[in-house]
Amino acid sequence: MNLSVKILLAGLVMSGSVLGEDGPKGLENREKPNKQPVLTGLEAQREGAQEVKKLAADGELKKARRVARGLVRGVEGPYAKELGDAIFEGAGRSVGKNDIKEASLFFRMYLDLFPEGKNAVSAREQLLACYNELRELEACIAQAKVNLKKDPESAWVDYWTFIYGYSHFRLWKFDEAKPLLEDYLKKFPKGKHVKMAKKYLGYINPDWEIGDHGLVKYEGKFKDDIRIKRSLATLEKDLEAGYAMVEEILGVNLRENVQMLILLADAKPGARNGLKGQAFVVGVDNKPVTVVRIFTHFLAASPNEYQVTLAHELKHAGFKGLMGQSYENLPSWVKEGLAVYGTRDTETRMYTVLCNEMVGKKDPLKTLDGIDDPKHTVSDYMEDALAFEWLDSLKEGNVKAYCQGLLAGKDYKKLFAEVSGLGTYEAAMKAANAYCRKRVEAVLGSSYGEYRKLRQESEANMGGKDVMKKWLDDGGREKFETWLKVNDKNPAAPMVRFCYGRSLVTAGEGEGARKMFRHILEKDRMRCTLLDDAQLWLGLSYYNLGDKKKGIEEFGVLLRDYPTSSSSRKVRGARPAGPVLK
Repeated sequence: MNLSVKILLAGLVMSGSVLGEDGPKGLENREKPNKQPVLTGLEAQREGAQEVKKLAADGELKKARRVARGLVRGVEGPYAKELGDAIFEGAGRSVGKNDIKEASLFFRMYLDLFPEGKNAVSAREQLLACYNELRELEACIAQAKVNLKKDPESAWVDYWTFIYGYSHFRLWKFDEAKPLLEDYLKKFPKGKHVKMAKKYLGYINPDWEIGDHGLVKYEGKFKDDIRIKRSLATLEKDLEAGYAMVEEILGVNLRENVQMLILLADAKPGARNGLKGQAFVVGVDNKPVTVVRIFTHFLAASPNEYQVTLAHELKHAGFKGLMGQSYENLPSWVKEGLAVYGTRDTETRMYTVLCNEMVGKKDPLKTLDGIDDPKHTVSDYMEDALAFEWLDSLKEGNVKAYCQGLLAGKDYKKLFAEVSGLGTYEAAMKAANAYCRKRVEAVLGSSYGEYRKLRQESEANMGGKDVMKKWLDDGGREKFETWLKVNDKNPAAPMVRFCYGRSLVTAGEGEGARKMFRHILEKDRMRCTLLDDAQLWLGLSYYNLGDKKKGIEEFGVLLRDYPTSSSSRKVRGARPAGPVLK
């Protein structure tokens, strides 16, 4: 849970003071003037306040706000307190439903109507957190100034001061952000956000030695690893391939608009499960530059996947160069969907997402939670990309038209509806979501259900060598072999190989098990998330079956090439293998 959400959930109980005319004015977060009839009279006030409260409690948040706006002239009456409490409760309900936009509108309404209300201080706190979460950065800056002026003794002054400088950084106003972040460190040398302030200060004109093609000089422990040298030797070619691919699929020439640096880094063991790389913005001469941080273990172990990652980030960096801040304001599904679809990564991404769900014994179809679902994760990249696959399936060139519309400044929702030809965004989303489900169901097929049964059977017989060997000899082995022969291209195939290999290790059959694990490591690399698990069990296929020395060597490879995975934590006693030097 990030900082903003923690603050939003911190509680809504503090008393407050006045919010006068210093609040944000003329910003996008303001609602349009109320055009509804204004309710007057004490009875209307009372009934209206009760209705707002009931609607909010029932989750009808937008309707609750409409009713509350109709009571504007009644805020001086005897039921003002009841109305204020109802509006504030609506804000709390919105937070609980993770509808941050709705919450911001409720908090803004409360402060406009009840600037001296008992919850004014809390509303100001929560409103700022909402703006930060929504990336309404101009409003965030204005509200931070108001909060610091109105409530200088608040426990949140530390946070407000940091957010004030950080919002300038996020707006790419690096020259303004620098003194503000430095001011924060002076005022709060032991503050809660010192680490973050130092981090972003370090991102303003970073002291890096930059070579050809934006490659930052790397002096880490794998600088002599032949695998990394081979990848970097083709960097120019890989970048050119990325430019060409994006231009062919998205119709956008990025070559003159990419400001990007490539930073290699050694990941700390256990830092994050499956960590491969990160992208972030730094300021160089007060201009934004996208930094692609690629972790050396990923670059060494997965050079082909690294090339796709490079093209993916080229797309982001180029669009930022072309669109500026408006690109940052696009929803994640648009940015990531175009990056995945525009680098021919849709199929691969679909397979890896589905495989990852299977690893955790989850229903893969439950990843289909809506293309524009606000709770965006890496798993949603599959839907994101399929949305644009659908758009192009309607008419070739639709995605190119969509990209041109974005570059021309058109609203992403209206544009999606317009290019799809379905009239409204809602209709287009409904059709695109239906396409996603149909596409995933087709890829999984009936074989997915057979895989689930086979996995359950194999795991039920993991009681020991004799139990497992009997089950394999009594038909289990044949089931595995038959399934793989028929369904080798199914997203579940890597999981079936893994279950088969694990069963063979349990039964004491190391050679057959290693064949399964090596197939995953060598041939399934680009379509599964089992590489670290396969490497672990490859080691166990030796270690548990008598060859401890060889097993420890394979554990060392696991620690070297997958140091951030959960599997690597299981063999911490082993020593990581060294760089590959020849």
